Amino acid sequence: MADDPEKIPNESWVLRRITSTFLRPDPGTGKRRLTSGAFKDREMSVDAESLMAVHGVDWNFSLRNWPDAYLVRLNAGLLRGRAQTIEHKPKPPEQPDNPYHCEVIGTKNGSTANAFRDAAEWVKKPQDIA
Repeated sequence: MADDPEKIPNESWVLRRITSTFLRPDPGTGKRRLTSGAFKDREMSVDAESLMAVHGVDWNFSLRNWPDAYLVRLNAGLLRGRAQTIEHKPKPPEQPDNPYHCEVIGTKNGSTANAFRDAAEWVKKPQDIA
């Protein structure tokens, strides 16, 4: 498969699940903060909101099997602007009921992962986030 800007246009958004593994204490505030580690996977699993919207599905779908996870939104154009491709890979083995699954593919060095962390918009966030 290849990048799919027709199904997932630059102005659309993808959703990334966040587990507590990617939250660290912020010594300045005493609250937790999101780490760039959440955005370093070469093949980063996300769900495409543009595909979900076609079927009237909202962000809760992305957390259906992960009740303790949180969720952030990233802009597809920002991802592509950092030399990433977004490939629609529906129904992977670990999520056979997910037709909206995609992978953000590419090398994510420190500055790229930091940019994604800084641009991430919380959809469902922990109460104790900085």
